[in-house]
Amino acid sequence: MSKRSLYILSATGCLAGYMWLFYSWATKATGLSVCLFKKIYHIPCPACGSTRAVIEVFYGHLKEAFLLNPNGFLLAFGLVVLPMWLLYDGILRKDSLFHFYEKVNFLMGRRVVFGLFVSIVILNWIWTIYKDL
Repeated sequence: MSKRSLYILSATGCLAGYMWLFYSWATKATGLSVCLFKKIYHIPCPACGSTRAVIEVFYGHLKEAFLLNPNGFLLAFGLVVLPMWLLYDGILRKDSLFHFYEKVNFLMGRRVVFGLFVSIVILNWIWTIYKDL
C-alpha cells in the first residue's frame, strides 16, 4: 500500500468509525443489528459487540466493554490515537504512521506472529459465540 493510500484510508476509516459510533449511540434503544454474518449463519462474528464495547469504553464501563467484545478496547484506542497521529504527521510533514504500518506488515509476514494473531482472533470469536449462547 502506498503512503498516500494509507493516510487516506486511515482518515476515511476514522471518520466512518466516528459516524457509525454516533449513529449507534443515537439509536441505541432500537437494537439495530447490521452484522450480515450473524443474520446468515445465526452465530456472532468475531467483531460482534465491538461497537457497543467501544461506546462502553468511552463511558468508562470497562468491565461491560470487555464482556461485550475485548476488541472494543483496541478500536477505542485506535479511534483516539489515529486522528492525533494523522494530525501529527500532517502538521510536521512526517510519515511515522507509514513506517509503523511497514513494521507491522513485516511482522505479520512472519508465521509465528501471524499464527499468534489468528489464534487471538479465534479465541475472541469463541468467547463471542460462548457469551451469545
